[in-house]
Amino acid sequence: MLSPNQTKGGSTMMNRLMALPIALAFVCGLALAQPRIVINEFAYDDTGTDDVEFVELYNTGSVPVDISGWRLESGDQVSGDNNPDYTIPGAPGSGTVVLQPGQFYVIGSGLVPNVNLIVGANNLFENDNEWTALKMPDGTVVDAIAYETNKAPDLTTWVPANIIPQLGRGIWG
Repeated sequence: MLSPNQTKGGSTMMNRLMALPIALAFVCGLALAQPRIVINEFAYDDTGTDDVEFVELYNTGSVPVDISGWRLESGDQVSGDNNPDYTIPGAPGSGTVVLQPGQFYVIGSGLVPNVNLIVGANNLFENDNEWTALKMPDGTVVDAIAYETNKAPDLTTWVPANIIPQLGRGIWG
């Protein structure tokens, strides 16, 4: 006959309760070790000729991540038109480009300091109402940004103070 605290396998409720924190620590440890690549910095409209445009990726995680075959996609939020895609060299999972924890990877023009992947000379990204997404080879979105999406009209003359409330909250609202 089993006592109320025992199961058929002989383990007690106390043993099960003691195993719970160990299992939680294991699961939480796995979550902390997940790879995390982010779009860390982005320059899409530099002064004058757009020849110093770039996207900087950063590994915020604690494990190396193979980003071979990952790609940057971008497009216009209003028209729906897509811009050229930029693919990181190497077959997916080949180990051609591995981003270590705390390491950066820069995609941009040849004039950008420390660029890892040169994808053109100028006008790599459109300057308004655009989105850019970093995707894995299977299409999974890793990180994405949208910019110039809620811009107030350009004001080139003096504006009476009483008109400002009519403009709404603007881009910082």
